[in-house]
Amino acid sequence: MNIRDIMNTRIHRIAPDEGFESVLRAMRGMPARLLHVVDAHGRLLGVISSYDVLKVMLPFYVDANLAKAVADEEAFIRRALEENRALTARELMTSGCATLTEDSHFLEAEALFKEREINALPVLDDQGRSVGEVTRKAVLSRLIELGGAPAHPG
Repeated sequence: MNIRDIMNTRIHRIAPDEGFESVLRAMRGMPARLLHVVDAHGRLLGVISSYDVLKVMLPFYVDANLAKAVADEEAFIRRALEENRALTARELMTSGCATLTEDSHFLEAEALFKEREINALPVLDDQGRSVGEVTRKAVLSRLIELGGAPAHPG
């Protein structure tokens, strides 16, 4: 079973020089887990996950107790947005990430998920262009399907 059979092709791509607000707009309601940062030819340069955005929005020193003490969360968030406004997709992205091709075996995805401690992988075509992503849930769904688990009654 190949990745092409289980990958999500409804991904969002963004140019590396797009600003922070464009990144946030692209991620809002995105049907995929990763925002793909691509060059002018659609080749993958890196990915941006929700974790990548949250780690710049929420300072490292914010723990559960401090979070409870934030009196004006709207002001806190607006300040974080303002402080990060100049960031670009290139500065936020994770480059050199693991990838799969459409012809990769679907079990290879699970091996990479375990090795890298991640939950989603970009899928590339033969020219390195971003064409989709595969998630741990997609792999699990295929395993359940192949194992012959009964469908949910109802």
